Amino acid sequence: MGAIISISFFLVSQFILTEDEFICGFKQEFYLISVSQNTIQDTIRKIEGIKNQKIKDSVWRLIYEDQDEFEVVYKDGKREKVKVKKTCPIKITREPKVNHISGEIIDLIFDIPPGEKIKAKASLGKIVGIKPEEGRIRVSYKRFSKTPYEDIIFLMSSKKDENGNELIRYYYNKLKIPGKIIFEGKTEPEVQGKIKIGGREIEFVSDEKGRFFVPFYVIPGEETFRVILKDKFGNQSEQEVRIPEYRFDEPRLSEAIRVGGKILVIGGEFVAGSRVMRLGDSLIARVGGTSSILIPGLGFGKYYIASGEEILIAEKKMIPYKISIYPEKNLLAATGEEKIKLLVRVEDILGNEIELHKLPYFATFSASYGIVEIEEEGGYPIFYAEKMPEEVRKYDVKIGVEAEIIIDKDRLPKSVFLRSATQISLTAGEPSSIYTELSKDFLKGDGKDEVEIKVKLKDKVGNTVFFDSHILNVSASAGEVKLKERSDKEIKFAVRYRSESNDIIKIKLGYGELSKTLDIKVVGVKGKNKQYKIHNFTQSTKLANILVTYLFFFFYYLLENKRAFP
Repeated sequence: MGAIISISFFLVSQFILTEDEFICGFKQEFYLISVSQNTIQDTIRKIEGIKNQKIKDSVWRLIYEDQDEFEVVYKDGKREKVKVKKTCPIKITREPKVNHISGEIIDLIFDIPPGEKIKAKASLGKIVGIKPEEGRIRVSYKRFSKTPYEDIIFLMSSKKDENGNELIRYYYNKLKIPGKIIFEGKTEPEVQGKIKIGGREIEFVSDEKGRFFVPFYVIPGEETFRVILKDKFGNQSEQEVRIPEYRFDEPRLSEAIRVGGKILVIGGEFVAGSRVMRLGDSLIARVGGTSSILIPGLGFGKYYIASGEEILIAEKKMIPYKISIYPEKNLLAATGEEKIKLLVRVEDILGNEIELHKLPYFATFSASYGIVEIEEEGGYPIFYAEKMPEEVRKYDVKIGVEAEIIIDKDRLPKSVFLRSATQISLTAGEPSSIYTELSKDFLKGDGKDEVEIKVKLKDKVGNTVFFDSHILNVSASAGEVKLKERSDKEIKFAVRYRSESNDIIKIKLGYGELSKTLDIKVVGVKGKNKQYKIHNFTQSTKLANILVTYLFFFFYYLLENKRAFP
């Protein structure tokens, strides 16, 4: 099917054709897609020398009507002549010369010049030899039956010219294969005899004993012959003789030849469709004489044609034009557990979906954040994120796909690149814990000092969960709780307490089924109980730290008294 036309001015072709080989005398629609650096791009300004229409960016519809070439004019002013590759079948109607070599072998001599490729087939008999000779081809044919019958003989000789156009001369016809019979009997000595059959005359003379033995060929369809006997005195007799009954099967033969993405069928057997296996839309048959042309229908794809033991493929090349990527859903919890499938859709130049498995391709996926990997079962791309990248309610991730789709591995450009992107939003999972931050873990019991507490909700991997802070329950076993700041991300409040003795305030937090209790130490300001624990000190430094501590409270006490007494 479609491949790349060779060009004159560029090392790499700048367009792709859905069909690059045509049949002489057969009008056909095809498409041209402009390409630059293996990417579909709108680089062509116009096309001359052939009927055409631009149907969308980079895509042109063309109609072949026996042109030898057409010209592409690019937007940068460059021009490119494109030679049209043709296959021209010519039917030879002259019957071959028949020579009977033996009882089984018949030589058929065709007035067909030998070409680069010669092929011969028969429906009932067997082709046992092909010999090219000057200006003709000799075919050795082994008969199917000793009795008369008809057989279909196909002979093809093809030759290409300097432009790559192919001339196919072929013979396709029913050939009457005669059967040899023997007419024998006894009459008067030296009687002259004559057999008349189908316009032919075979003469014979009886021997001295009056016996005669006459072999001759009977052509299929001949049922009787006449025998005329004349003795030496001039007496003449005539008699009609019926040939023994014979039967033969009706020969059936079709030869299929692939021409580009079409099938040229010699013979009409395929037209009925009984031996046509197809994938996709039905085939369209164009019939002319003893031959027909099978081409794919409106849909792009491959069509498999059975020709005896051989399978031929008619193809309307699928040119990928657009790729799209779709997530199964657009919102994903960034916990590493939830994974979503990425669906990829490729459309051809007419907007029909192409099943990717029908074309060789290589795809790479990327994500601005998170992980894209290929699922082992099914081979689908999947995306997931193990954690939110930022402390936000929703984080948008861009996911891209770049696919190199192979169009024709034997010609340039072999492939095209298609790119697309989509967006997925990440969010935190369900809340699983209450997270708190304290400005400090103790307060002075003067009623003025306070501890600020920041409260958030976290999911199982530590993402901040945005929530309705009005639902958060806060209670304290003592003291005053004052709200300082509220948002859907966190809540901030402060705790104060006036106490002359050391104490512990229990702050209880609750959100749905989640709960948490905080213990805040209170240092009484006027009490005498000033017991402080000193940890992680060596023995040599304990005394110095105790003195510093008492000195601190001594000055603190003086300052307090000074305020009390002006």
